[in-house]
Amino acid sequence: MVRAAIIGMASACVVVPVAVLLSPLTPVGLAKIAEPDPGFAVNAMPLVLGAVLAAVLTMLVSAVPAWTAARTAAAVRGERPGPGRARSSVYTSALSRAWRSPAAATGVRMALQPGRGRTAVPVRSAIFGATLGVAALTASLVFAACLGHLLDTPRLSGFTWDAFASVEGGLPRAAAALRADPKIAGYTRGGFTGVRIGPVKVMALVLGRSGPARPVIAAGVPPTASDEVALGAATMRDVHTAIGRTVDLVLDQAEGHPKPARMRVVGTVIVPPNPFQATRLGEGAALAPPGYVRTDPGAAAQLGGLPFLVRFAPGVSRDAGLAAVAKDITGLPNPFAAAADRPANVVSLASIAGLPVALSGLLALIAAGTLAHMLASSTRRRRRDLAILKALGFIRRQVRHAVAWQATTIAAIALLIGLPAGIAGGRWAWRVFAGQLGVLPEPAVPLTTILIAIPAALALANLIAAAPARAAARTQSATILRTE
Repeated sequence: MVRAAIIGMASACVVVPVAVLLSPLTPVGLAKIAEPDPGFAVNAMPLVLGAVLAAVLTMLVSAVPAWTAARTAAAVRGERPGPGRARSSVYTSALSRAWRSPAAATGVRMALQPGRGRTAVPVRSAIFGATLGVAALTASLVFAACLGHLLDTPRLSGFTWDAFASVEGGLPRAAAALRADPKIAGYTRGGFTGVRIGPVKVMALVLGRSGPARPVIAAGVPPTASDEVALGAATMRDVHTAIGRTVDLVLDQAEGHPKPARMRVVGTVIVPPNPFQATRLGEGAALAPPGYVRTDPGAAAQLGGLPFLVRFAPGVSRDAGLAAVAKDITGLPNPFAAAADRPANVVSLASIAGLPVALSGLLALIAAGTLAHMLASSTRRRRRDLAILKALGFIRRQVRHAVAWQATTIAAIALLIGLPAGIAGGRWAWRVFAGQLGVLPEPAVPLTTILIAIPAALALANLIAAAPARAAARTQSATILRTE
């Protein structure tokens, strides 16, 4: 543990200057735009806290290996020859017998048998470290894929239309122009209105029953009846309600003092920002037209004047579609057209979309380093075993193949356990993040990337094993057996 304490203190001394040197790269996202003077920054409290955590965590992580080393030293002092000392497990024996090649069988045994005494190798720690690295790498890739899917899919932010268009007169003419435009796939009559649920004021999305635009429901069902409403997740928390319960809702802009309408919460909805950005993700409500009328009878006359939520035809770009909508309503009273812009907090994520990929690369290096350290330790500590193999007839090529099979076995176990664990962990992390962000938590698993990563990881394991394999093949059996 003394050596672990020294390493921990050294790592703490390295963490502080590295953090200061990297400070010009921060902050990121929207905060980077708001930072007037990016440069070197020294904040004493976080730096001291990080240094202390680095030292303490290094010592905590070293506790189990130190205890194992103490047990190994005791075993070496009390070691006695016996027929059962080198006995391997039934699983290891069965697995090694699955290959007819002596080099393959030997490599599998070297990967799974830690050994005892002076030849003990941290096999379990190496497998655990490699598995943890693969799981963390996979989770980072899954998170990055989910983030990219969010940035490329407006529906996850609540948008099922591409543009918002409104006029104050000539609605039949506007509707006919939009229907005849080949760049327009269709439209839904709908819009936003302010409502109050108790003391909470939110924007409610009202959508007609025909057309392509539909409310994005994360849980439950969309409202269809006059006594049904869907609420955003944050709004549900603010008004202390849940699906199946009832709330009192009233139009915020209604004239006079309308009586609150008792409505049943039937779903959790993702309400996108309105064209004036007055809605934040996670907040808001969704009503069917009958529910809108029920909250204020005077609103019935306004249904015919609801704006157009327009969907562009397939292949039409955002600029071309918006120009077509603007042309269709030109000449009508007070025309207004706006694209369905993504929320600001979603747009800001585009600037940090590469961070999960960079993190996955760092985790891959850590996993590769763990495997390389284990193979180097194994080759050094098992010199006598390698010398015996060469004395029994192993040639240099077979020794190299044995070490390669050792690395391949560890990598295969890490992939077999780490990939499913990483996929599950990445999906869970994204669901938690999406829930906090207020978007539809729809995970995306990069299966193609993961399938490509499997042979790449096995090839990398063999590449890492090349140097230890050459060192093992150069073992001088006569010298080793004579000196030991």
